[in-house]
Amino acid sequence: MTNPAYFPQLSQLDVSGEMESTYEDIRLTLRVPWVAFGCRVLATFPGYLPLAWRRSAEALITRYAEQAADELRERSLLNIGPLPNLKERLYAAGFDDGEIEKVRRVLYAFNYGNPKYLLLITALSESMQMRPVGGAEVSSELRASIPKGHPKGMDPLLPLVDATKASTEVQGLLKRVADLHYHHGPASDFQALANWPKVLQIVTDEVLAPVARTEQYDAKSRELVTRARELVRGLPGSAGVQRSELMSMLTPNELAGLTGVLFMYQRFIADITISIIHITECLDGAEAASKSPFPI
Repeated sequence: MTNPAYFPQLSQLDVSGEMESTYEDIRLTLRVPWVAFGCRVLATFPGYLPLAWRRSAEALITRYAEQAADELRERSLLNIGPLPNLKERLYAAGFDDGEIEKVRRVLYAFNYGNPKYLLLITALSESMQMRPVGGAEVSSELRASIPKGHPKGMDPLLPLVDATKASTEVQGLLKRVADLHYHHGPASDFQALANWPKVLQIVTDEVLAPVARTEQYDAKSRELVTRARELVRGLPGSAGVQRSELMSMLTPNELAGLTGVLFMYQRFIADITISIIHITECLDGAEAASKSPFPI
């Protein structure tokens, strides 16, 4: 594909067979309404994502993993100000309470799921580097599984705007928010917010532009990656696939590419976790932004 907005991936609407089953199980196990951009890119490497997910699912559905995600979420607040009042800004732009509630539901779904994807991608990346992941001794309570399936009040599948088919205006917004983060493409979160172009424009220019890639932001992103690495070592089960096992499955070029993708998305999802929590803080305050919207 020659469209510059495209980055190789398998859309959650265009998969079938084993990959479709893998995507569905990721959503149900993590209790989230989307398959992360990173996972959609990992799906382009032959056989990798279904295998890696099978090796990881049991550890990621534990109460330990849920509490680890809660900790990462709480750590993601930037604690800087003054903050713009996003609710008042949306009112001024013509949004009513019902429309703002729809935006809120999307933000809360991503706030819940982003720290979980940070754990998953970190576990996959650490395992690829043949560093220790999982197998820790934890209490039976933390080893126990949480309910599988989407929590009450969560939409089962969020519609993501396809940047390659969007209007020129929306393509420009998606590129701007990606460039603001120094990213190679827009996160799923912003593809979902692109269903309301004015919302995406406001959060990009008025909420994120003042903070993205500042010293505080970059320090917080490093903190999240560091803590996620520590947390995946404590998982009660194994996760990911080591490079040595993949050498018989992938070509050297594929193996190198996979290593780079995992490294890149570990940092990508840390950034996005911070950004979406910051947007939510500007909408509903720090406590609402940093606590799980779907507690177990």
